[in-house]
Amino acid sequence: MALIGISQPPALLDTPGEPTMLYTTWIQMFENYLLALTANDMPDKRKRALLLHCLGTEGQRIFLSLPDVGTSYKSACDALKAFFVPRVNVVAERNKFRRRAQRQGESIVQYIAALRDLLVNCDFGLLADDMIRDQLIEKTSSSRIRERLLLEADLTLQKAITLASHIETAVADAKAIASVSEASVQLVQPRGGGAYQRQNEVNSHATRPQTISDPQRTSQQKACYRCGSTSHLANNQKCAAKNSKCNQCGKIGHFAKVCRSTVPTQTVQEVAVPDLTVLHITPTSAVSQIHRLTCTVSLHDNEGQSLTTDLLVDTGSAVSILPESVYLQTFMHVPLTKPTVRLVTYMKKPIPVLGCLHLSVTYCNQSTQTHFYVVRDGSLLGMDLFTALRLHIQDGQITTPSSTTGWPRSAKGLDPLILPYFRVQNELAVQDSFIIRGTHRVVVPQDLQSKIIQLAHATHPGIVRTKQRLRDLYWWPGVDSHVESAIKSCATCLQHDKTATTRAAPLQPVPTPTTAWEKVAIDIVGPMHAAPLDCRFAITLIDYYSRWPEIAFCSGVTSGSVINFLATVFSREGNPLELVTDNGPQFVSAEFESFLADRNIKHCRSSVYYPQANGEIERFNRVFKDCLQTANIEGKPLKAFVTEFLHTYRATPHAVTSVSPAELLHGRPLHTKLHIRGLHSTLPCTEQTNLQEHIRKKQEKTKQYTDQRRSARPPNFQIGSSVRIRKPGITAKGQSKFTQPLQVVAQKGPATYLLSDGKVWNAIHLAPSSSTSSTAPASQSDACLLPSTPEPPETVHSPPPSPRVPRARHTPVWFEDYVT
Repeated sequence: MALIGISQPPALLDTPGEPTMLYTTWIQMFENYLLALTANDMPDKRKRALLLHCLGTEGQRIFLSLPDVGTSYKSACDALKAFFVPRVNVVAERNKFRRRAQRQGESIVQYIAALRDLLVNCDFGLLADDMIRDQLIEKTSSSRIRERLLLEADLTLQKAITLASHIETAVADAKAIASVSEASVQLVQPRGGGAYQRQNEVNSHATRPQTISDPQRTSQQKACYRCGSTSHLANNQKCAAKNSKCNQCGKIGHFAKVCRSTVPTQTVQEVAVPDLTVLHITPTSAVSQIHRLTCTVSLHDNEGQSLTTDLLVDTGSAVSILPESVYLQTFMHVPLTKPTVRLVTYMKKPIPVLGCLHLSVTYCNQSTQTHFYVVRDGSLLGMDLFTALRLHIQDGQITTPSSTTGWPRSAKGLDPLILPYFRVQNELAVQDSFIIRGTHRVVVPQDLQSKIIQLAHATHPGIVRTKQRLRDLYWWPGVDSHVESAIKSCATCLQHDKTATTRAAPLQPVPTPTTAWEKVAIDIVGPMHAAPLDCRFAITLIDYYSRWPEIAFCSGVTSGSVINFLATVFSREGNPLELVTDNGPQFVSAEFESFLADRNIKHCRSSVYYPQANGEIERFNRVFKDCLQTANIEGKPLKAFVTEFLHTYRATPHAVTSVSPAELLHGRPLHTKLHIRGLHSTLPCTEQTNLQEHIRKKQEKTKQYTDQRRSARPPNFQIGSSVRIRKPGITAKGQSKFTQPLQVVAQKGPATYLLSDGKVWNAIHLAPSSSTSSTAPASQSDACLLPSTPEPPETVHSPPPSPRVPRARHTPVWFEDYVT
């Protein structure tokens, strides 16, 4: 009894390409599906049918093309496994297993699971658990786990996993406990004061680790408690520390390194230190390599030492900075003082400060005293010293002449960037520091135009809707063209189906062979559910020169049945030079290819999912299907009616050649029921002169009509360009109808291309794809970009000067409402 609500596993291969998952994983999911589907034993035929159903469209096509698929479920699974599962090299798999080590952050359980996955193809047999155990001991990232496992005499895999997991958990818990007990120290200040130490340094006694004593050593050798030497004891009169003073506790009789007194208590207190931002730090050696403003100053201390050096001027820095090399070279005798502020970069990254140095600075007869912050590298002349020395940067500001008289009378001589605004001068006003056009449209400066477009295009609407959103609120010159350019370069929009358009290529007439039975085409019609069991499928064949058809019915279509049909026809008419087929599984099998190769017949296959390429046989199939429908309506036996249909078709002049297929193939007309015995017994053959030219004109006329109706145009895909393939069939809602971009490798015909997937596709299935969509989608900030070069402004021709005296013009009174 089937259970309700059990969904089948996803299709293994629904469209051409790679399977959705590994075949071994998929077949296990399918086995579980069969097990859950029914409680009773399922018939073997039904298992096989469900297997083929769940393979997907492309998977079924591949299965039907495989040789030796058998009729049972097991034989079908074996055939699929032989096709989808690559051959395993045991030596290579064992090498991968032995090289697999535990990665950083990988737990023992995860590592064992990874080893078991690699073990599947290693063929270790009964030694599998021992190999995993040895690999765990050898390749674990924890030496503590390795030492503990090596202590076990009788160690099994399960015991090794248990011990390793316990040790791993214990180590993690110990780290968690230790991290909780640590205190956050920002500044350490000894109560007794003392010399200045560098920031973040703490007394070495407070952080010195405890020394683990060696019991064997202490039992054999003792040390002097005065100096710590092991060569003598404390009662030795020659001990150097006997009369020395301890630098830690101040007592006489021992050194500070062996002092047993308590370390002076230190108070840990949080100090609120203000932050000063330093915008730029450049190494002194690199100042001359970059185009920045430097200033040569003289530095002096109280003892007469001086130094002339270059400082990089940075008015964005609140303080001035000197490198450590300058301090060590000239001013090392001057003690450093504690910094009162904490320096950070514009990215809030702290800058380590060694200390503050008080110096006199002289520049162009201007002198002042300031505090320099000594850092590892880099020199800056900050805003404090810039202001104290009364410096001024010449040409530091760019000034432009301003107009106080309003717009000029004529556009002649105006800056091209101002011309678009000149044309709408009467619509511009100022409101709350914004330039407004009309009543509410804000004029956007150039630096914000790209950001505004990104905001309007955040949900990726089309060009028209994006323009509509912007037109209601904003304006700037060329806003429409900027929006179009930005959206056409949007990486996300380029992957939508609305931008992927396919177009039919011009019709390619097939050249007519020079002789009969030189080139033939074959196809399969069916299944026909209303037909008898032995007529479920029909194999059709037609000659390209004479249009002579052949039809054979069968219950099932395999490579063997097609070969039997062709062998019968070829024994009567002879072997053709070329056979045209589609990409059906019966025509791509190794058995069928071997049959054609033995008879020296060229096999030509049409493009994938493009039956129009085999149009001759497809057009005949259309007439043949009308015949089947007629037989069904009249209730006549199918085989007998088709036989009569073939007799009539072969004796009737064809629309393209204007000659009957029998005359072109056999050189004589066929007698039918319409012929009168004695009167029509010696009919002459139809004149066949200029047959090639007659067919060419017919094809040209059909080509012009079809190309015009389909609006066909030649494809222009270049080798190396990216294209997307329209997926065959019906796609689910919300899913893309096109594949990911593929690369054009070669052009096989006027409208056929070989893509990077190894298949030949007709241009009707291909849509051009921009190069930005073949990679991963760009970030939102780069999704919409304005053109790098501004559009040339339109030339505005000012009217010629009038000979009359112009009247006095005044600003309208209603303009005063917009002045703030």
